Amino acid sequence: MRNFLSKHCTHINDEGLVALARRCPDLRKVQLQGCRNIQDEGVVRLAESCPQLEYLCVSNCSHLTDACLLALSQNCPRLNTLECASVSQFTDTGFQVGSVSLEKNTLSKNHQPLYSPFTGPCPKLPAAGADGP
Repeated sequence: MRNFLSKHCTHINDEGLVALARRCPDLRKVQLQGCRNIQDEGVVRLAESCPQLEYLCVSNCSHLTDACLLALSQNCPRLNTLECASVSQFTDTGFQVGSVSLEKNTLSKNHQPLYSPFTGPCPKLPAAGADGP
């Protein structure tokens, strides 16, 4: 399996995501929008087990932190799209320290995209923004 789509499913948690990653290491596209029971452990294991990952949507997965960004940058060199609207615990620092190398990145505040110049170590990332305090 190369694609996994699950939107707003409250039954998916870290245990399920870890099992998916272990059994499907060739995943390329994963859509987890609104799966609010997913935390860092699941996304970190997904990143570690699925190095071919190109697209990940974790919008509205509010328990995720910068630890996910670090794992994605270290393990998923083909990742070119990360949709993370309304993930308020992701920070600009997390994107810089994690050196996430993305062509497109979506962050939002109140469901409105935010974009700001980004000059960190991510040459493929033309613009990024994060929810402010």
